[in-house]
Amino acid sequence: MTQRHTGYLNVKVSGPGRRPKHGERWPSGDLKRNETPPVLIRRAIDMLQAEARKTILHTPIGHLRLQGRLTDTQVAAADSYMKARAAHDSALGLPSRSPKSPNPEPVRAAGSRREDDDEEILRMRRRYERFREALARALGEMDGRKARDLIDGAVLTHTMPAWAEVALLGKGLDVLAQVQGLTNAGK
Repeated sequence: MTQRHTGYLNVKVSGPGRRPKHGERWPSGDLKRNETPPVLIRRAIDMLQAEARKTILHTPIGHLRLQGRLTDTQVAAADSYMKARAAHDSALGLPSRSPKSPNPEPVRAAGSRREDDDEEILRMRRRYERFREALARALGEMDGRKARDLIDGAVLTHTMPAWAEVALLGKGLDVLAQVQGLTNAGK
């Protein structure tokens, strides 16, 4: 800052006009622009298009993974939970719990029951109950129920959890990853 004169309040005053922008300059004095080469832009677009084809990215779990709030193991646990819950509902004759099918009426006709249905239903119920018990044991009854509701919302109905609830969602997915035998839970 150059001192041109001192005013009557002893305030230093710089020259007229805007201050110059900082950065590298050409010999003419023009500011050099930091432009990204077109090859890097094209590569980034191609990578984004390849990632966008993954169906998980169209869910709240995928969005949280892209933001770095969930790990790959937690995403795998959510996917496994979704499959277990879908198999459980299918065994009971319930439709998918996605927003596209809100009608909870059983879809199986009364006369379409097989002998091995009861065994399959019991197996699916036990698997789902094992997840619920593990959440309650690891996180406590209230937090376990809240984590289960968050996981159900994010995985089944595609409801994005509140920002403050993402940590509890991650803890719940870590518990499910441990129950399912997935490695690197929470990393």
